[in-house]
Amino acid sequence: MPALNVKPTRGVKRELLGALLAPSTWSTTNRNKKCICFDSFIIDDGKCACEAGKILVNGKCRECEDGRFKIQTGTDSCNVCDREVIKGALETIFLGANKTSATSCAYGKGKFSAPPDVDNPESTLDLVCKDCSDINHPEGFDCSMIGLTLATLPLKDGFWRRAPDNHNIVECENLESCTHSSNHERCAEGHTGPICSVCMDGYNKDSVRICESCASTSVSIGFYVLLVILGITTLYLVLRKIFGKENLSISNVTQEITKVTSGDNHWSQRL
Repeated sequence: MPALNVKPTRGVKRELLGALLAPSTWSTTNRNKKCICFDSFIIDDGKCACEAGKILVNGKCRECEDGRFKIQTGTDSCNVCDREVIKGALETIFLGANKTSATSCAYGKGKFSAPPDVDNPESTLDLVCKDCSDINHPEGFDCSMIGLTLATLPLKDGFWRRAPDNHNIVECENLESCTHSSNHERCAEGHTGPICSVCMDGYNKDSVRICESCASTSVSIGFYVLLVILGITTLYLVLRKIFGKENLSISNVTQEITKVTSGDNHWSQRL
C-alpha cells in the first residue's frame, strides 16, 4: 500500500501529532473511516486525548506526578495538590494511581485523615490531619503506609475494633482469633462478634478456644475413634497370644494389666 499524506482530524492539537494512529489504519478507499488511538490515549469527542489523571509527555499519556492531579480529559497540565484540601495537612502526596480528583491528595507515613471529632465521624467533609501516636493503642495500628484515613487504618493481628470508622481498639484475649485477612475482615476465619470471641455457624471451639470448622472436627473425631479401635484390636491379639484363645478371660486380662501398671516385667518376657 502506498504511503499516505494523512492530515489529523479537525480539532486535534498540534502536540498530539504522532500520537494518532499509524497510517495503515486509514482506508485508501474510504477517507471517512475513523482512526483508533494508541494505547495510552482515549477517544474524546473525536480526538485522541489523555484521560483524567494523565498528562501528555513526549507523545504519550503518563500519570500526573506525585502531588498533582487532573480531573478532566485532554492535554491540560496537572494541578498541584492544595494543602488546604484537607485542613491541617502537613504533607500532600498521592496513594496509588488514582489522580483524578483533589481527594486523591493524601498524607505521609504516620498520619491519617479523620473528622475533627473522631468519636463523631458523621462529618466527613471537614477532615483534618491526625498523628497515629495520638490515638489509643497506637501499637495496634499499622501506620507505615501513606494516604491513610480512619476507615483504612490497618489493624495489626491481635487487635479488634467494632467498625472501620471507629478509632477505639481492644486487644483480643485470644490473639489467634484476631488475625486479619483485610481491614474489613476484623476477625480470623470462623470468628465473629465482640473481640472475635464468637464462633460463626458451622464452627465450634477447640480445646484452646479457637473456632474450627465442624467438618474438620468430625475428621479429628473419626481419626481418634480409629486409633481406639486399632488399640483394642492390638491388645486383643497380644493377650490371645499370651493366654491362648481358650484361656482368654476378663479375670486374666485384669491381672495382666495390673502387672503391667505395677512394673512387673514378666509380661514382656512372655511375648
